[in-house]
Amino acid sequence: MRPTLVRLVSEIVPTGTRPDATALLPPIPLYRRLFRAHRKHLPADMRVLGDEYVKAEFRAGRKISNPAHLIGFLTEWQLYAQKIEGDSWAGDKLEEGKLQNMSGRPHPPQASKSQDDVVLTRRGATTSTERPF
Repeated sequence: MRPTLVRLVSEIVPTGTRPDATALLPPIPLYRRLFRAHRKHLPADMRVLGDEYVKAEFRAGRKISNPAHLIGFLTEWQLYAQKIEGDSWAGDKLEEGKLQNMSGRPHPPQASKSQDDVVLTRRGATTSTERPF
């Protein structure tokens, strides 16, 4: 069986030259992409809130000096843009851990200390089951 011309040409093209769909966008194109996604996919009231939040976060992100933090910052914003563009965010529930991190409130195991533990800690006494910091 002879290979067709199309198969021959497709085998010559190296696979490494195709752009990767998950490649990180540079900050400015990503910033613009976020505003475009807000304009196309969000209602007006949510768009205003989202635009202000993106501006504030990218201003704060200018001071990131650690490359690992910068990659994490850009990755999360790119995932957010993909989610907004795909409309998969509508009706999505926020994970409990992320919600608690955003609220600044302690996690439930830390909040469930008994009154006796609080009194003993204030007096400086420790029991045999407690470990000092």
